[in-house]
Amino acid sequence: MEIEVSIDKFVIDYNDVPHSAFLRVYMLGVKKYKVKMKIYSGTYSYELHMRKSDDVYIHIYFKNFRETEGYLHTLRIEKRPEH
Repeated sequence: MEIEVSIDKFVIDYNDVPHSAFLRVYMLGVKKYKVKMKIYSGTYSYELHMRKSDDVYIHIYFKNFRETEGYLHTLRIEKRPEH
């Protein structure tokens, strides 16, 4: 019997991140990759999607909607494991 394990994405969550740290990452994405931030009513308030090619991407999410109080929020980074 053989068992194979495959990982299709790698997700890292950082807790207690200030909004200014997310804005620095956003400004870097705007300058280097010319992306636009999406603000919508999904699970996270802010989403930033940077794509270099079809297989190479990074998705950054900030401020989960369940976090309503305070100035520190969750920053989630999602990418493919081989890049």
